[in-house]
Amino acid sequence: ALTLSSFVELPTCDGAFSFPLDVAFPLDGRTVYIADFQQDTKSCIIAFPRDENGVLGEPTLYRDSFLEGIESFDFSDDGKHVYVASLTAGAIAHYERDIDTGKLTARTPTMSESLSGVEFAVLSPDEKWVYASSPPSDRFIVLSRNVETGELKEEQVFDSDDIPLHGAAGIAVTPDGKVIYVASRVDEAINIFNVDDKGHVTLAKTVQGLEGLFWVNGLKITSDGKYLLTAAVGSSSVSSFKIVRGNDNGCGGSCP
Repeated sequence: ALTLSSFVELPTCDGAFSFPLDVAFPLDGRTVYIADFQQDTKSCIIAFPRDENGVLGEPTLYRDSFLEGIESFDFSDDGKHVYVASLTAGAIAHYERDIDTGKLTARTPTMSESLSGVEFAVLSPDEKWVYASSPPSDRFIVLSRNVETGELKEEQVFDSDDIPLHGAAGIAVTPDGKVIYVASRVDEAINIFNVDDKGHVTLAKTVQGLEGLFWVNGLKITSDGKYLLTAAVGSSSVSSFKIVRGNDNGCGGSCP
């Protein structure tokens, strides 16, 4: 059951009605961040301090040009770095975060033609990589990450010329960081990529044409790494797939 503990109206980024697309917070839970997309005016991050009872305090707004079309967040485990996918700006914004106050300090964003239309940006479990996807550009992008500074560098780009990546969308990574799943809305597919010991990514397989993958968008892997959950807009469905790896043939080993 759910009990409503608080309700807070969002401030406006630039005088227009709020258009929140994502809500997220780091592991410490001290600050809540809202991605306010804003279709026709300036986008921004709305940050609320959060006390031990879950009550939200007065918000702070962050307005930067590289936040235009802000879509989603991801945080480093220590809560000191925030990455923001910004569709219109074609950027992955990078902020350093004060873990005591939640204050964000902008660092140089990563911007490139490959990141045009980026909606998803996900840190790898070891935090040495960021994986991004752009539905409008039909691309999946691999970026290396300096674990000291948080700086990103584009390393690999996959597009729809050779891979079913039309409408490349949600990304999920196995807990060991060895396998990446990337949804394709238009192709109704899930692309499976392997990651070697040096972080190099190669396509292993594409799963396509299954029930429940019509305009598949969101992906999530269970904490034990055994199941992939998918949310598909066109199918109006959530599906669960058992992850089969190595000698596992779906029975958890050799089937009788």
